[in-house]
Amino acid sequence: MPGSKREWMRQVLDEWSLKRDRNRRRMEQARAQIEREVPQWADIERQIGALQAAAARQALADPSSAQTVAEETAQTVAVLRSRQAQLLESEGVDPTALELQFDCPLCRDSGFSDAQGRVLCTCAQRRLAELCARDSGLEAFPRHTFKDFDESIFPQGGTQNQRAQMLRLRDFCLDYARAFPKNETHNILLMGAPGLGKTFLMHCIASEVIRRGFSVLTTTAYRLQEALLEQPLGGGYERRSALYLTPELLVLDDLGAEPRISNVTLEQLFAVLNERMISGKGTLITTNLTLPELRDRYRDRVISRLIDPQQTATFLLTGQDVRLRRDGSQG
Repeated sequence: MPGSKREWMRQVLDEWSLKRDRNRRRMEQARAQIEREVPQWADIERQIGALQAAAARQALADPSSAQTVAEETAQTVAVLRSRQAQLLESEGVDPTALELQFDCPLCRDSGFSDAQGRVLCTCAQRRLAELCARDSGLEAFPRHTFKDFDESIFPQGGTQNQRAQMLRLRDFCLDYARAFPKNETHNILLMGAPGLGKTFLMHCIASEVIRRGFSVLTTTAYRLQEALLEQPLGGGYERRSALYLTPELLVLDDLGAEPRISNVTLEQLFAVLNERMISGKGTLITTNLTLPELRDRYRDRVISRLIDPQQTATFLLTGQDVRLRRDGSQG
């Protein structure tokens, strides 16, 4: 089962902690080597430590002299550091090798860009997005992003003007992804024949939502039904259904392509849609079926969840199969 956002966050922070430990060990090993090979450098380092400790004791004993003592100590330490630098230069040693290095200078490998530890650094955000993408199922579609949207593959002109239709829908989907999870309607239903770009647009939304740090799962109606109908193992049905209830965004592709098995599948589909709506989580659905075909295939309870205008923005795509124009890149 894919991890939760909390688990991904814990993994990122653990990885960043290992980074800090690794870089500190590198610094300590470099300093230990210099101490062995350049004893004079080590002697000066001990002098600096002793001076700073003595200054701290004097400041505690006589606070009125603290500033003067600090200034005098800083001047002496500067002279000693200069001598150390000359020793290193004569030995051909890069002084920065003896300093603590960071993979990310912005957060100093803490993972947070603020001192309070509330704002994730961009480096941690990228890693969080990688983990989310790995578990979301989108790794197989690296070019399904808004940046890869190519309007030129859609015909323009005529009564349908497919290109204008898709540009309007792209803008709607981009606004949805940028506003997520604070959308006026939590869900999107895209209907239309194969090859019109439905799945591509849903993946674009998912990619952007992942980039912004939210958890996503992409699946097909066939895989959803298959998973929910498995014989109980371990946690049983509740554990399997949690996979589809936990992500902040669920992409359910190709609704209607799953085989009709029994009324049980309808109840399970209703349960997933209903629970996600109750919890205010987003669900993106694509189908090749028309609205009358959906009504014929699913019960009223399911249809009421699929096309509820308070919860779902519904679009019917029309036009030519763009996979015939560009090898399925936006099918």
